[in-house]
Amino acid sequence: MAALGGEPRALLPEQLDADVERVKKEILSAHIPDDSTLRSVYALQLASDSGECWRAGDTAAALGRLSAAVEIDPGCHIAHYEMAWHYVSLGEEMHKPFMGSVVVGMADTYAQALAPRMTYYRRAIENLKKALEIHPGRAAAWCLLGKVEYLTGDVDAARAAFQEAVRLDGSGPDGRLARSNLQLMESRASQAGP
Repeated sequence: MAALGGEPRALLPEQLDADVERVKKEILSAHIPDDSTLRSVYALQLASDSGECWRAGDTAAALGRLSAAVEIDPGCHIAHYEMAWHYVSLGEEMHKPFMGSVVVGMADTYAQALAPRMTYYRRAIENLKKALEIHPGRAAAWCLLGKVEYLTGDVDAARAAFQEAVRLDGSGPDGRLARSNLQLMESRASQAGP
């Protein structure tokens, strides 16, 4: 499923799911260690390998490895976080053809593209919440959750997530990004008026 130039390509969820499941089954059919520490190490290795697949443009292989990682070790917050990040990227890819002005007559096409985009964003939110249940101190995850909540229209949840990122990493890079996003949200809200 590699795209030209090694960039992950946007796929409809139903196109991607079968390939992700196939990759996951292949991985899980191999010998999985019984020892919990070895399982955790194996899950982390799969999460690491997923990055190489993603950079090579193989979206299904990347998500299949991450899906297998969380099945092998449900406590692998890194795999949940990385899976969420990939789903956000896929959602953004679904939006690229429609960036800029919407051409007359494309409203139906835009609406059709919005549904899979929201599916990816909901998957991202689900994985981020799992990652944060396991490791609530990760400011980057709170910041990404804020972004996705905002993109899905839940401004209150976005604000709460950004505020938590600021609380955890006040002067660090994630805290500064979250603070900027909060300011941008407030600016947009004031421009929209009462």
